[in-house]
Amino acid sequence: MAIKIKVVNMIPQSQSNETNDDSETNIAVNPADPRIIGGTAFTNQFPNVIFLTNDGGDTWTEAGIVPAAAFDYNAKFSRHALYCGDITGLLAVGGPLAVFRSFDPFTLAPMVQIDAEPDIDQPWMAVETVTKGPDAGKDRVYAAYTNWNLVTSVATIDISQDGAVAVPVFNSVQLENRGVTRNAPSVRPAIHPDGIVYAAYFDWRAPLVPPTWGSTISDVVVARDDKWGTNNFQDLVDPTDLHFGVRVATGFNANFNGVLGPDRFGSDLAIAVDPRHKHSRRVWVAWCDMQGASYTLHVRESKDRGKTWSSDLLTVPNVKNPGLAINSEGRVGVFYQRLTGPIASQRWEHHVQFTKNGVNWHDVLLANAAATNWTGDYNGIQTHGRDFYGTFATDNTPDLGNFPHGVRYQRNVNFATKQLLDLANNPTIGPSIDPFFFKISWHEEEEEGEERGFGGFERLEIEGLKYEKLSLKKLKLERSGDEDEDDEHEGGKARAIPRLLWRIIDTIEEEEEEEEEDK
Repeated sequence: MAIKIKVVNMIPQSQSNETNDDSETNIAVNPADPRIIGGTAFTNQFPNVIFLTNDGGDTWTEAGIVPAAAFDYNAKFSRHALYCGDITGLLAVGGPLAVFRSFDPFTLAPMVQIDAEPDIDQPWMAVETVTKGPDAGKDRVYAAYTNWNLVTSVATIDISQDGAVAVPVFNSVQLENRGVTRNAPSVRPAIHPDGIVYAAYFDWRAPLVPPTWGSTISDVVVARDDKWGTNNFQDLVDPTDLHFGVRVATGFNANFNGVLGPDRFGSDLAIAVDPRHKHSRRVWVAWCDMQGASYTLHVRESKDRGKTWSSDLLTVPNVKNPGLAINSEGRVGVFYQRLTGPIASQRWEHHVQFTKNGVNWHDVLLANAAATNWTGDYNGIQTHGRDFYGTFATDNTPDLGNFPHGVRYQRNVNFATKQLLDLANNPTIGPSIDPFFFKISWHEEEEEGEERGFGGFERLEIEGLKYEKLSLKKLKLERSGDEDEDDEHEGGKARAIPRLLWRIIDTIEEEEEEEEEDK
């Protein structure tokens, strides 16, 4: 496949002396300019740090612009601003939420707080700038979390329909409506540009008691709102129990606060919607649960806006921190880290598996590093156009053998001796956990099992097509290369015509499916 892979250690050269475990990463790509990217990871600094790049991820700086401590935090860009959700302190089992905003983080001015909640866990940001209609230009901002305390934890999303105004108004929407006492910390929204918003969360059927927690029977639930969240996520009803939100999987062992290598697990969840025009019906969800003694990844797809779901399209054992993203060609990326090896020499593998149909998969191994310290409860993946962007935390030993597609470090290192160096280039720095950025670029559109394009022809025009009988009245091909006549007839028209017709048929079938759903 025609792909290009870039992996970069995000710690700046000026921080070569640092030995923090910079774990629990996430990614924020500016949709107006994908060279501008933000990243988050625990750095034990105050003010809290946003990692920033304006050259597509080649070089990174640390911007101390979040005017608070960080115990869980992540950020996302709209076309106008960077939004950050942050737990600013620790209470019994959660902490206060602050949502911050910066119109230009590169000025290094402190971000401005625009929303707050008293006690939550694991904030998760999603934002989208409206591109058409009367609200064009407005920022839709979603801060998802569990509204947490010692007795209950309820899946909730704070929503602003115009987050870029001076004083945004947020409305809190509670997703849980089945009467369970606890939802897991992870609540994940996914926004389609047409205004359909999905949200995935876990229902814990039996209460768990902090701080020991433990095993519980759980369900994965996906809710949907067809008007940017103004319908309170009540547009998808489970046909079995008639509650809002369809249960994708039921009755599994969540085992919250379990152990996988040096990490904990128990609230691993991701969701993504196909961003293409008229493809909001196609949504994917991923989660992890116990299958015997293995904490296992599951991936499923819905093709009807969450009403019904496939069986497992991908399962992988000994996995945590799943992520999902879908690019402008409908290609799905499933991101996860997998524990391998015997106890004495365990390693974290960081994978992205790609598919367009859930049948054919292409696996990219980004890193294979020693499992030495805690890496956090999530990583990040996002798309812009055809490209996939992401972040992960892993051991920072500068060993090229750990990175199959290469790696670039900014901090001082010696690859020959596999040693981290201090600011004076002395080999005094021991290994720790660092954030790593990756970009996977698809150079040309390829379907599984077929080439794309017009086979040597730059342009194909067609007139008078009648769909019912697929009759053609006029066909015109323009050459783009120096192929000879045989190539033109055997390699050009023979490949171009059926490909074009299949594209037309696919488009018509998609429109018919949408019409049937509307009925």
